[in-house]
Amino acid sequence: MLVVPGQVLTTESGFLRGHGTYVEIVDILDSTDVGGGDDQAEPEIEVTNMMIDGEGGEGCEDKPPPPPNEEGGGVKTTQRLVSSLLGLVHRVNALISVHPLSPLYTASTGDLIVGRIVSVQSNRWQLSVGSNKLANLMLSSVNLPNGDQRMRNKEDSLAMRSLFKEGDLVSGEVQQISSDGNINMHARSSRYGLLQNGLLTTLPPCLVKRSKSHNFLLDSNTPIDVLLGCNGWCWLQRHVDLENRGVEVITVEEIEGVKKVHAEKECDEEVKEDLVRVKNAIEILKICFRYVNKSTITVVYKKSIELGLTVEQMMTGENILECSAGTREAGAKIM
Repeated sequence: MLVVPGQVLTTESGFLRGHGTYVEIVDILDSTDVGGGDDQAEPEIEVTNMMIDGEGGEGCEDKPPPPPNEEGGGVKTTQRLVSSLLGLVHRVNALISVHPLSPLYTASTGDLIVGRIVSVQSNRWQLSVGSNKLANLMLSSVNLPNGDQRMRNKEDSLAMRSLFKEGDLVSGEVQQISSDGNINMHARSSRYGLLQNGLLTTLPPCLVKRSKSHNFLLDSNTPIDVLLGCNGWCWLQRHVDLENRGVEVITVEEIEGVKKVHAEKECDEEVKEDLVRVKNAIEILKICFRYVNKSTITVVYKKSIELGLTVEQMMTGENILECSAGTREAGAKIM
C-alpha cells in the first residue's frame, strides 16, 4: 500500500513501530448524549502529544486533557501509528514500517546486484550500484582465469584490467556492509561476473521484491535471461544454458568458453526484438508502479503479443493500460 506523510497506518494496540513511522497520542472527546438520544455527535479527536523515534516531537508538549463535558462525555486517550514518509507499507507480524520511494539503493547482505566499474585500484574495483556510496569488489572476491585457486599476487594486481575495466557491467552479491555503510560484494560464483552482449534497463529499487531467485529464464518459448538486481538494475540477454551441457559436471573452463562464445556471437533480429519487448514490459511496469518480477514481466509480455502490438506500439498511452491489466494480482505472488 502506498502512503503519504501524516497518513494513519493503524489505531490497533500491540503494534511495533518500524522505520518511517511515528506514534501519535490522541485524546478522543466523546460527546455522546447520556440521555440516549437518537442524534449522536461524532467524537472529536485532538492530538495532545506526538512521539518521533520514541521521543516527543518539538512543539508537541503534553497538554492536560480537557475536562469532561457537562453531558457526561469523557475523554479517551489512545495511540495511533502514522507514516512520516512517502512510500510503501511493509508489515511483518506486529512490526509496521514504511520503505521510502527513493531512487537510491539501500543494500542488504545477500542481495544480487548489478554495477558498473568506475575505478580500478591496487587490489579492488569500485562500482556504481545506484547507492549513495560506491561498492567495493576485492581482487580476492573474484574467480581467477581458468579457475585457479591460489593466493593473489602482484602480477594479479597488475592484470586487474584484463578481468574488469572501467565501464564494464558486473553482477555480484552483497557480501558485507561495513559500519560506515560501505558495500562489499563478491563474484565468486559462475553465475556472477562480467555482463556482455545484452541490454540494461533501470527502475526504482522499491519495485524489486526480494525473492528466491533474481536470475531466471523468462519463458521456455522466450529464450531471454533476466537478471533482476535488487538495486533496480536489470540485465537482459539471450538465454545461455550453463547447466544442460550433456555432462554431469561442467568445469570452469567450459563455463568461460560458453560465456566467450555468447559475448562474440551477434544476436539475430528475432532475439533483438524479444529483448526490446521484455525491456518495454519492464518500462510499462515502472510507469504503472507495479512490482517487477517474473510473473508481472510475463503477463505484460504475453499481453502485448496477444494484442498484436509491435515494440513501438507497446509504449503508447492506451496500450500501456491494456498491457498492464492483471499485473497487480501477479505482483502479489512471490517467485
